[in-house]
This record gives sequence, C-alpha cells and structure tokens, in this order.
Amino acid sequence: MSVLDKLNRIELWRYANEFVSKSFSTRGFDVSRKIDGNEGLIVTNKSGKQYQIRVKSFRFSTKYVFVSKESFDINQENLYLALVLFNSENTQSVYLIPSSAWVKETDLFRDRKYEKDGHISKPEWGLNVSPKNRHLLNQYEFNKVISRLN
Repeated sequence: MSVLDKLNRIELWRYANEFVSKSFSTRGFDVSRKIDGNEGLIVTNKSGKQYQIRVKSFRFSTKYVFVSKESFDINQENLYLALVLFNSENTQSVYLIPSSAWVKETDLFRDRKYEKDGHISKPEWGLNVSPKNRHLLNQYEFNKVISRLN
C-alpha cells in the first residue's frame, strides 16, 4: 500500500493541486491560486496569456468524474480541467482537457442535466473514465496539450 492510498479524497485533491501547479511552473508558467472562492489555478504563459485551471483527482478504480456546470463554463475558451489519475503503481497521469471538449457528448464526455422531478443532483459535466474509455484520454496528456498553451 502506497502513501497515496492512505490519503482521503480532500488530501488527494490537495496533492494533485500541488502536483499540477509544479508541473506548470517547471514549464515556465506563472501560477497563482484563484481567490474568488472557486477551486483552481490561474496560469500565465511567457507572453502573458492567462488560463484558468480546475483540478480534479481520481484513483485508478474510479469510473466517473464530474464538475458542476455552475462552476465550469464550457463556453469559456481559456478554461481547462487538469485531471490527475493516481495509478495503482503510486504514479500519476495528468491530463489537460479544454472546456470545449464537452460541447459534443461522446463515450468519454458526458452532459448530465438531471432535469426530471425528484433529482437532487445539480447539472454536471462528466467524464466516463471506465477502463474501456481510458485510452480516449491519451490525446489530452499534459505534455501534449501544454505545448499548445506556450
């Protein structure tokens, strides 16, 4: 059992947030925390362009990850989801997904409206990260996407 296996959900998110922050910093981005009450980072590239980064973490056994629609506007072009997968081997895989990826629902990207009577969940943007769909994340690997943000 690894040290990461012992962390609760909040501790794992904090670890992921620091990991993502350092990943941007080591590639020359300035990183700051958002101060408006929403979770996330603001990263600025060398030419001054800013991106908002929302960080989510999940363990290898997880099959579904989501962000609430009220806190993640898919029409905001500088908004990204940094998704950190903690593998069973005590390693991390980081994906950087633009908010526009949710415009069209796919096997990976889900639009959950929860509009029927009796639903207590708020509408959300989801990721079906089941083992069958994990390969669909490959195009969003951090190192592939970050090169387009510089």
